Amino acid sequence: MKQKEDEKKLVISYFDGSGFNMMPCIPYAWQPKGETIELHSQRSKQLNVLGFMRRDNKTFFHAVEGRVNSDTIIAAFDDFASHYADEYAQSKRPCIIILDNAPVQTSKKFLEKRDDWLAQGIGLHFYPHIALSLI
Repeated sequence: MKQKEDEKKLVISYFDGSGFNMMPCIPYAWQPKGETIELHSQRSKQLNVLGFMRRDNKTFFHAVEGRVNSDTIIAAFDDFASHYADEYAQSKRPCIIILDNAPVQTSKKFLEKRDDWLAQGIGLHFYPHIALSLI
């Protein structure tokens, strides 16, 4: 796939997400003996950033406040497809998005959108499942 991208026949984009909130989750810290470090915190909603990144460092982000589920992932992909539409119209190069098989990415609801995105020049490629064995 990378060779096809180098030949300008397609675009590769990697997708992933990360979440943040105001509740610290580190139960320990390095501190002088006898001294306690306190982190003041407050309850907050989770802020999730769903991102698409290409090898040429072009990025596209979709922020979600609260829980991430199939609907929010679909919204992010729909948003990305709209963003990519102009580039696709000019270049006719499909964008292949590399995914890591997270449950929301393999849900029936998400996969039902594949044909819609394909019609917009967006293809999906999932990392292969690798079986690990202990020796």
